[in-house]
Amino acid sequence: MWYKNRIYNQGFTLGELLVAIAVISVLSTIVLVSSAGSREKALNSKRVSLVEQYITAFEMYRQDNGSYPDASTNTYCLGDEPDGSCGLGNEDVSENGPFNNTIKPYIVGLPTLPDLNLINPVDSGDTSWDGATYRCVTSSNCKQYEIQWYMQGPNMQLCGQGSAISSISDDTNCLYTSMRFD
Repeated sequence: MWYKNRIYNQGFTLGELLVAIAVISVLSTIVLVSSAGSREKALNSKRVSLVEQYITAFEMYRQDNGSYPDASTNTYCLGDEPDGSCGLGNEDVSENGPFNNTIKPYIVGLPTLPDLNLINPVDSGDTSWDGATYRCVTSSNCKQYEIQWYMQGPNMQLCGQGSAISSISDDTNCLYTSMRFD
């Protein structure tokens, strides 16, 4: 008789199983919420790293040629954009093959910054920003240039070498300006 009762009492009750499932659910929710920001940080790190690669490439170009690429003050896409344009929605900047060919020897593969869907873009109904843009600031023999891009998050310290020029709701507009005037 004692042996039969022992067999029937082995295992977990329904209440114990429900408590264990609830604990596992709470723990998995905490893990998912805490890892949500890591994707944003990883993409921001990639953006800063790619901008720094372009800055290095432009400095190498200047050392070889005496000035930065293209003195026309036009704005160009940095990298090979899949759709051939970059920038903010309805103000897209077209990719320029000759410009890209000019800097290809100085940077491997013409990397493209990850796209970013902006929460509240300024003066535009479009909500996407593609890649980064380059513009020579001086009109003859380019001695100064700008690179513009967006970062996820409103933190003005996200831009790395660039200085943040505005924060749009949940995103930051970054602008790097070269400081060489010689």
